Amino acid sequence: MQALTRTIGPPVSGPERFHGRNDEILRLMSLLDEGNHVLVAAPRRIGKTSLVKETLRRRERDWITLAVDVQGDATVEDVLARLTGEAWRHVGVKEKVRGFLGSFLGSVDQVSVEELTLQVRDGMFGTWQQRGARLLADLASSEKPVVLWMDELPIFLHRVLTGGDPDAGVTAQGRRTADTFLSWLREQILRHTGRIRLVVTGSIGLENVLELASLSATANYLLREDLLPWSRDEARICLERLALGCGITLSAEANEAILDHLGLLIPHHVQLLFDLVESDSRRRRATHVTHLDVAQVYRQGNLLVRAHRDLVHYEERLLKVLAREQVPVALALLTAAATDEGITLEQAEQIAAREGGASESAAVTARHLVRLFLHDGYLARSGDTLRFASWLLRDWWRARFGLLRSERRGT
Repeated sequence: MQALTRTIGPPVSGPERFHGRNDEILRLMSLLDEGNHVLVAAPRRIGKTSLVKETLRRRERDWITLAVDVQGDATVEDVLARLTGEAWRHVGVKEKVRGFLGSFLGSVDQVSVEELTLQVRDGMFGTWQQRGARLLADLASSEKPVVLWMDELPIFLHRVLTGGDPDAGVTAQGRRTADTFLSWLREQILRHTGRIRLVVTGSIGLENVLELASLSATANYLLREDLLPWSRDEARICLERLALGCGITLSAEANEAILDHLGLLIPHHVQLLFDLVESDSRRRRATHVTHLDVAQVYRQGNLLVRAHRDLVHYEERLLKVLAREQVPVALALLTAAATDEGITLEQAEQIAAREGGASESAAVTARHLVRLFLHDGYLARSGDTLRFASWLLRDWWRARFGLLRSERRGT
């Protein structure tokens, strides 16, 4: 068994850091080899970015990969300029876009990538559709197939739709811009199918964002691939590899205890709890970890303190994609769902009505939020009941918002 280097937080690739997912990688390779365009969908921290990164690493001799993270972009011109800069960095397509860049800059050899990107962005205003089509046509003429990976596309589209202000909702101008861009992207990608393969990932659901503006049809060419949490066997082997890399021994009971505490086996959470267990053993100068040690680490509350920086991401993402009046409803729904009994959809509608709004609008808001929570991995459905999918996230949510709920019960 090969030791695994502990990595908590950033995306990973390579045999020393990436673990498992062989079936998923082979599936994604097969889809891209066949010329499909793929939306990799999963709740947060499941490992979408790492999966794509590792898949592309393994096929770097066969494909030209252009990876663009558009999370911080505000305009279509920003996105296309970022893609141009990435193409200029890549030796496999650099010469293909030389003529395209020359139309902006003249001589490009002495220009930094940052300056190049800025000048391309400024030169595209008002002409991005024609110039972007030329760029993609040049990329499609490469000797190898091009995989265009757009990370955080949903966040970019949400910013366009709302003008950067979630409280404003979808604006008419934002919808027009998003519709124009997505329709153009669909047309161009399908035109070059077989030469360009598009992969889309994001920490919020693309379908939820498109549904806000009734633009779902603009992405119907993307084949959705759902990435599930680790199986218990996959997580168990990961823990054994991590222990080997750190020079400690987990008893079989300790391994199972870690998995039992987490519930939903999200790769990031597995690494997070292992890190605390390993740190505790190092503090005690112990090299053998038992299930009692794991229970003690969890009971001490160190996990929730240590995990706060990572788990607060779940709360912050809500603030990015929800209108201001939806936020208290969302927090109240999740706090109620964090109880052992969970909540039903009917109770969710009652909570939405209590937090404000007419009964009809409350029902619509509750259903919208429940769909969001199910898609993004906050909640899971068990019959008619909605509960937290991750026990770690549930326990953290209880600690963070439980007081709020108890205060409201007493009023």
